[in-house]
Amino acid sequence: MKTKDIIIFGVCILIAALVLGIFFYKARTPQNTIRVTGYATQGFESDMVKWSFAVSRSVGLKDIKTGYQLLTQDMDLLITDLEMNGIDTSEISIQTPSTQPQYNRDGQISGYNIRQNIFVISHNLKTVEKLALKPDFIYEKGIIMEYSNLEYNYAKIADLKKELLADATKDAMNRALEISKSSGAKLGKMVSARQGVFQITEPYSTEVSDYGVYSTTTKKKNITVTVTASFIIK
Repeated sequence: MKTKDIIIFGVCILIAALVLGIFFYKARTPQNTIRVTGYATQGFESDMVKWSFAVSRSVGLKDIKTGYQLLTQDMDLLITDLEMNGIDTSEISIQTPSTQPQYNRDGQISGYNIRQNIFVISHNLKTVEKLALKPDFIYEKGIIMEYSNLEYNYAKIADLKKELLADATKDAMNRALEISKSSGAKLGKMVSARQGVFQITEPYSTEVSDYGVYSTTTKKKNITVTVTASFIIK
C-alpha cells in the first residue's frame, strides 16, 4: 500500500472514530425531560341500536314437538310484524332454539321450556325503541317474551378515537409548554407518548376502569382518553 493511501485510510478511521465518539457521548449524556398527561373528552350520540329479546314456549314432557311447532308459528308472526313496523329482514338475526327442563317440587322433570333468541341491529333508533318500549304487538298475539334489552353503539367509534387521541396529544403539548415557560426553559421535541385506555360512559358518570369502559346502556355517551407524553427541556 502506498504512503498516500495509508494516510487517507488513517484519516478515515479517525473520522469514523470521532463520529462514533460524538454519538456515544450524546447517547450517554442525560437529557432534561418533562412528562405530562394530556386529557380529551367529547360527547356523542349513538347511531346504532341492538335489541335483544327471546321468545319461549313451555310444554309438557311429551309435547316437545308441539312446542317447537308453536314456537315456529310465533317466530313467523313476529318476523312479519317486525317487517310491517319498519324493520328490514336484513336487520334481524335469529338463533337456534334451545330446550331447558323444568322441575316440579320433588325435583323431577315436569316439562320443558323452549326458547329462541332474536337480535335486531339497526340504524333506525326511533323505530326500534318504539317497538322495544311498547311491545304490545307481541303480547297481543299470545307470544311470550322472556326478556328485552337495548344496547346503543356508534358505527364510527374508530374515527372518533383517532380524533380524541390527537386532541389529548395537543393538550399534553400545551401543558408541557406552559410548564416550561413558567420555569424559563424552552420546550423541545416529544420523545415518547403512551396512550391511556378509552372510557366510554353514560353522561355525568364517574365510572372508570384500568381496562377501559364501554357503556351501551344509553343513547348519549361521553368518551374520554389520556395521553402521557415526555418532552425534552432545553
